[in-house]
Amino acid sequence: MALQTVNLTDTFDEWRIKTNTLGAGIVFDISPQLGGNLDLNSNDITGTGNINITGALTVSGILTGASIAGTVAGTTQSVGNNTTLLATTAFVTAAVQLEDTLAEMNDTTISSLANLDLLQYDSGTSKWVNTAIGTVVGATQAVGNNSTLLVTTAFVTAAVASKDTLEEMNDTTISSPANLEILQYTGSVWENKTASAAGLPTTGFTIAMAVALG
Repeated sequence: MALQTVNLTDTFDEWRIKTNTLGAGIVFDISPQLGGNLDLNSNDITGTGNINITGALTVSGILTGASIAGTVAGTTQSVGNNTTLLATTAFVTAAVQLEDTLAEMNDTTISSLANLDLLQYDSGTSKWVNTAIGTVVGATQAVGNNSTLLVTTAFVTAAVASKDTLEEMNDTTISSPANLEILQYTGSVWENKTASAAGLPTTGFTIAMAVALG
């Protein structure tokens, strides 16, 4: 008796004829091919083994890691690929490693870098901008501010301009100055005194000073 091969594509009659007489002459196709779509009829396909598919895998629903036993491996796309393709951990690691300079941060604007440049915050653009060290702009503190805050040239100018009287000098002691008083050095500081207190003759001196001062 010739060997009979039972195929999944056989019609019922073909299957019935081939299997009408059971015996050693019946063999089964170990690599059957479907003649059409496989309808699971709400049943599951279970087992241990591999599924190799050439073509697209279309899933109607959600494909989650919890529904897949084992490790799912994918193709690592080139860095810069901005599509809906799934990413691997290697793709993410490479993308993160490329973000390694300040210029890549969204809150910085760095252009034409020069040696010793500084980054200074610009509240107008809400960004950090590189600035040459000689043109850094700062806030001018109030005169009299004695702290570790950095100062501007405007602060220094105002501070120097406020030193405009003899009383502000460290080597003078002036209190309640009166008309025609003089400064006399007392060994450590200059003090205001009357002519007589300074040991000067008062008769002709007073007249001479009055004439000189008009």
